[in-house]
Amino acid sequence: MLNYRKEIDGLRAIAVIPVIFFHAGYELFSGGYVGVDVFFVISGYLITSIILNDLQAGRFSIKTFYVRRSKRILPALILVTLCSLPFAWVMLTPSHFDSYANSLLGVATFSSNILFWLESGYFDTASELKPLLHTWSLAVEEQYYILFPLFLMAVWPYGRKPLLVSLAVMCVISLGIAQWGAYNATGAAFFLLPARGWELLFGVFCAFYLNHKTEPSSPHLEQSMSLLGLLLISYAVFSFDATTPTPSFYTMIPVIGTVLLILFANSGTLAKRMLGLAPVVGIGLISYSAYLWHQPIIAFLKYSYLFEAEPFRLLTVLLVFPLSYLSWKYVERPFRTSNLKAERVLGVSAMALSALFVVGLFGRLELYPSYLQIAHPEWSNEYIREPASPLVDCEGFEVIQGDTSCKRIGDGAYKIVIWGDSHSHMLRTTTPDIEGATIINITHGGCPPLLGVKRFDDLTNSVNCNNTKIMSSYLDYINGIEPDLVVLVGRWTLYLKGWIRDGENQPAHHMIVDDHTVEEEVVGSVKTRMRILKEAFERTIDGISSNSEVLVVSQIPDYGWFSYRNLFKSDAVSKSKISAWHIEEETLMDLLKGDEYSLLDAKSLFCTDVVCATRIDGALIYSDDNHLNDKGAEMLWASILKPFINHGVSYQ
Repeated sequence: MLNYRKEIDGLRAIAVIPVIFFHAGYELFSGGYVGVDVFFVISGYLITSIILNDLQAGRFSIKTFYVRRSKRILPALILVTLCSLPFAWVMLTPSHFDSYANSLLGVATFSSNILFWLESGYFDTASELKPLLHTWSLAVEEQYYILFPLFLMAVWPYGRKPLLVSLAVMCVISLGIAQWGAYNATGAAFFLLPARGWELLFGVFCAFYLNHKTEPSSPHLEQSMSLLGLLLISYAVFSFDATTPTPSFYTMIPVIGTVLLILFANSGTLAKRMLGLAPVVGIGLISYSAYLWHQPIIAFLKYSYLFEAEPFRLLTVLLVFPLSYLSWKYVERPFRTSNLKAERVLGVSAMALSALFVVGLFGRLELYPSYLQIAHPEWSNEYIREPASPLVDCEGFEVIQGDTSCKRIGDGAYKIVIWGDSHSHMLRTTTPDIEGATIINITHGGCPPLLGVKRFDDLTNSVNCNNTKIMSSYLDYINGIEPDLVVLVGRWTLYLKGWIRDGENQPAHHMIVDDHTVEEEVVGSVKTRMRILKEAFERTIDGISSNSEVLVVSQIPDYGWFSYRNLFKSDAVSKSKISAWHIEEETLMDLLKGDEYSLLDAKSLFCTDVVCATRIDGALIYSDDNHLNDKGAEMLWASILKPFINHGVSYQ
């Protein structure tokens, strides 16, 4: 039996608190996400300690191990997931409900991390609005629980040294994958086990060390190393931010801090006394429930925009803890300490997960549409649907990385290329099949169709725009097919102003930088951002073949600061608010006016001098806060094509 260490529960507390406050948007906890890294190390240590004790005693049973894990993890997880379902059904718009249904499938199959990696592009629901986003880390641990015991059982008979050497090799490889992935495949590195395994393995090595240790460390060493561990974790929590590559070598700071606390926070140390304080241990005991409850609560309140008022936000965060206590007392602890037979535990677990899977599958197949989809059928008109006329893959186009694709329709001599980010993708649903024309749509989600720029804040979204050579390859492809018209579309305000979170502008999110400017200059100066984008436009237009006409489409009205539900219930929004948000983008478009290309003022299609429409003739024209649905896209298509359909083709 593994001896209880209350300081480990205290360590859980200092892991879960920063995570909650980080997700709640408190800038003080800008690196609070490292709490998940702390959890990984703790899991690696505790699980390995249990398995080692059983292996050495000759009583290890894989079935018993899985039963213990099921009793520990599944009851509270299934409870929270089921409790989130009615709120998702009532509150979420159709596209967001589809994403939620997908996440139910991920939870039921221990694959949430893979799901969110695949969904991590720009087209997907904003991360902070996903009620079950946090289950990605549970999936990583569940995959570890499945694979690691089997590995230990297989290698254990060969002795301690071969086992440790093989684990060390895996740890080095995993850390290398994380470091490479942090800069080259950010989504995969963030979510997937191969890039996270080294964190769990650091905990594994702690277990092996303490299991083999016979002599106590010196009090001075324990005191200094345990305090250093606290300092390292605290430094990461308060100094890391959204631009810190993770997981990477940077992540070693909180990981090593956790290792030092596990190894050296022993009797007599200040760190152990601090971590062993009753309130800290109490939070640690309910930390799993707190982790489970906090994300759906915060996500639903953010979705309704009730989370913006500071007193309400803090009250919500604080209410997570009493709710978690109830969940721990009446669900977690009773199931964990129950004497249910193994077969019954595994059978009930399988049935519960199967039921969850079926609920998610039915939701994904829209066998039960969301409440808002029933109440507002027009909201179902999503821009990610397939168009009426099927598009086909472009010939010779290589998908390099990121959320990239190329589709075409028609086989006429007059060639039109639509190139852009998700604002290019939203036009696909209504791409017209025009006699005498070929329309080619190139989309790279979250990345402007501009040369010589890259995003420096990818985080977990996707590997968008992290290599300026990618955009050059797209332009080479475009010039190679010799189009008659190239249309550049994008969410330009995003790259100029940043992104809205909790009702506040996040000026570092999604911004781009060129090879001659440091990131701090971009974040701190609108003038610098304007210059970078202006030069990128000029560079791109100059790079397009002189035989091609170029049309730059200004951005449609962006409602990123507006509640989804309020947006969909409105007919129009004040033009003054739109103009205030678009002022930099409008200034940029004025600077771009020239003879080498045409400029389409997209806002003029939807705005009068007083208001900007969200509905036309009573019908909704948006699918979310910045993408048009089919009706809106048809209006934009008509304006894009009308000046150019005089080359032997017709368009109605």
